[in-house]
Amino acid sequence: MGVKTVAKAKGKLLIDEIIDENDKILDVERFFSLLPTDSGITLRKGIITGENLPRRPNVRLNKSNFEKLRILWQEVTKRYALHFEKISEEDLKSALLEVLDKNVFERPYVQIVNQTLTTSDTRVTIVQEGFESADSHLGVLNYGKFLKLLNKRTHLPLNLLHQCIVESRRGKETPKDLLNVNSLGNIIQGFEQKFLELYAQKFSYSALDYQAATSIFRIEDGQWNFVNELAQGDVGENVAEDILRNKDNYLYDKYVYDSEIEHDVLKVNPPASVLVYGKLPRRSIKLPTYVGGTTSPDFVYAIKKPNESLQLHLIVETKNDNMRDSDKIAIKSQEKAFEKIQNIQWRMSAKVEDFERDLRELAGS
Repeated sequence: MGVKTVAKAKGKLLIDEIIDENDKILDVERFFSLLPTDSGITLRKGIITGENLPRRPNVRLNKSNFEKLRILWQEVTKRYALHFEKISEEDLKSALLEVLDKNVFERPYVQIVNQTLTTSDTRVTIVQEGFESADSHLGVLNYGKFLKLLNKRTHLPLNLLHQCIVESRRGKETPKDLLNVNSLGNIIQGFEQKFLELYAQKFSYSALDYQAATSIFRIEDGQWNFVNELAQGDVGENVAEDILRNKDNYLYDKYVYDSEIEHDVLKVNPPASVLVYGKLPRRSIKLPTYVGGTTSPDFVYAIKKPNESLQLHLIVETKNDNMRDSDKIAIKSQEKAFEKIQNIQWRMSAKVEDFERDLRELAGS
């Protein structure tokens, strides 16, 4: 295919918003629908299939180093049961009142944009001269409908909702147009956040007396053995070409990472008392979270100090400073799960300096 033909094809894909300026595919389904029928490449349920496709990169496990962590794996890869304390009505009332006291009631309005259209012989010009807001009755609800919708979304009793709204509005003017879909959305969003915070304080784990296969080992005839290799993407999408030290005490045959904080952690040369270390694959430690789903930490470091018989294990979760709610849930779940397991120190690190300080403190260097 000639250079001009490639350029035209790429231009067409850009115009149709199938790829972006960096050749990243934005619409996979449409992209593959354009391939010739005899290309041998198909897309089925989001998976690319076909002959002569490039092989996905893998990472090989250093099994002798994984064996040094076998006791740890036996402990942390157990299945866990979640136990929830009952959240009292007083706690729910307190949480809802806190939400209602945060100016969640707002008047509905529409935004009016002032534009002037000017024409000449050669062109038409639209000039925006500013905008203003005007009161609106769009989305206003009667009180009964407002309460019922709140009940449906929060599952709180109607009498509790009514009691809290009356208490929060005592001494305040409450025109009927404050009861609208915007106010409703603010209350629902605020309460869902507070409810998650309540749950984060009222759950615990207990380890069950059985294990199931994870991404790093398989169970056959009651015995479990480590796999030989993993898809690189299960450990990290990027290869750290700038880390040149040997891998004698590393878990894999290459250093891979996902985020920049993970890259920075890998670049820290571990102290001599670290027997083995490495990034934990996805689904290697499947801890259930208190809102559903599972979480796995990012790194493990096995530390053996001179003249000490037991290994200490540092388990690290790395997060960026701008954490999402799902990140906060994962952190709280991991912290609770590991707090009662002997010889494990769990840490959350948002900066490599925090991680390095914790590692050297535990390693005695």
